[in-house]
Amino acid sequence: MLEPDAARRALRWVLVAGAVLHLIAAAAMCEAGRMGFMPEAISPQGVLRGDGEDYLDDSLSMGRHATGFLKRDAQVHERFYAVSSFVLTPVVGESVFSFELVNLPLYLLTLFLTFKLGETCYDARAGLAAAALVGLLPTLLMHSTQPLRDPLFIVLMLTFILTTLRLLMRRMNSACAASEAARGVVLLVLICLVRDSMWLIYVGIAALALVMLSVASLRDGRFPLPNFACLMLLLTTALLVPTIFAGSLPPKEDMSDEQVHTLEKFTGEQTQAGLSGVLLKISVTRQKFIVLYPEAGSNIDAGRSFRSLRDVFVYLPRAVVVGLFAPFPAKWIEAGTTFGRAGRLIAGVEMCFTYLMTIFAAACAWRTRRTPQTWLLVSIVLLGATALGLVVVNVGALYRMRYTFVILLVILGAERLSRSVSFTSLRVFNARTREQSA
Repeated sequence: MLEPDAARRALRWVLVAGAVLHLIAAAAMCEAGRMGFMPEAISPQGVLRGDGEDYLDDSLSMGRHATGFLKRDAQVHERFYAVSSFVLTPVVGESVFSFELVNLPLYLLTLFLTFKLGETCYDARAGLAAAALVGLLPTLLMHSTQPLRDPLFIVLMLTFILTTLRLLMRRMNSACAASEAARGVVLLVLICLVRDSMWLIYVGIAALALVMLSVASLRDGRFPLPNFACLMLLLTTALLVPTIFAGSLPPKEDMSDEQVHTLEKFTGEQTQAGLSGVLLKISVTRQKFIVLYPEAGSNIDAGRSFRSLRDVFVYLPRAVVVGLFAPFPAKWIEAGTTFGRAGRLIAGVEMCFTYLMTIFAAACAWRTRRTPQTWLLVSIVLLGATALGLVVVNVGALYRMRYTFVILLVILGAERLSRSVSFTSLRVFNARTREQSA
């Protein structure tokens, strides 16, 4: 077990290495854009085509004025990027470096929160291993340099999950629990402002934490009322916040008039067919991704739509597999429409790592099967993967949206991996000691 001072020193080195890697990645993206490398995928400013380019234009135009971040219909992450652009663009020019005032701290916060989650659930060694492994994920590193909502979303989600874990694992007095609950409520509001389309997952996380606490309390014979009350407050907030903000948030995707018409027509057809509530939302959200990415070469099951509750239940096993393990090996060696063969190969290497972490995570879940924090992490991973697999047909979008759940999977795998490495090192050390004694 690591001493606290040793853990802090090691974490400091992980964060320093992460900062260096992030700056190198940002410089590489800038240079790739300047040299015209893969121009169909990377703009001259080093920004990925598509959503990144749209947010680049908005953030740069807002950043040309000191009060640009106050623009009425701007999204939350665009406001932060506008401030960064206002400060850095006169120094570094219009490029991804204009957003490093936001993206670099967010990336380091991602690594720090990964460590804190691993340390809270298991120990400092698992947290350090998880932070180091997450820092080496190539696509996460690349996307963390972009003016997207994902870096901010990941930090907010990890912080919210850490809050629910504390309420689950620690018996708190009223003041401490109220402090955690207040933080959780603020986080839920911010998360919904950044990405309101995943609100069912936020509800599920709060509900799962409440169920895990109930099971642990029945087993231990102790009922921490402050913790129960705070988790109930978070669950209520998760249910109410989307309703409160309904219709008042700026649109998250730029859709053409034709796409809007197609989606409205589909929604009307589904409503006439009797779909309503959550089932209608799932069906329409899936159709939105099909409409947004009609000719993408990485779409999966784009011809599949849901017209009844039975259709959803039949697709659930496939949704888990798609949400966790896509793109599948058959796609790794094909040339992608945007990033070519190199992009697919990088994705293949990262998916091999994900498959390996899944094996270690399963071993961790079995070894720590009596601990509620393990089952909360496993449940959140499966919930997130299933929800994304149900509605997101484009692998590129799926990749960005599931980073939070991949990080949780890495934390689970790192716990088992760190113990295996420690055990192997101890055996080698003992063998060498016996040889020297002989």
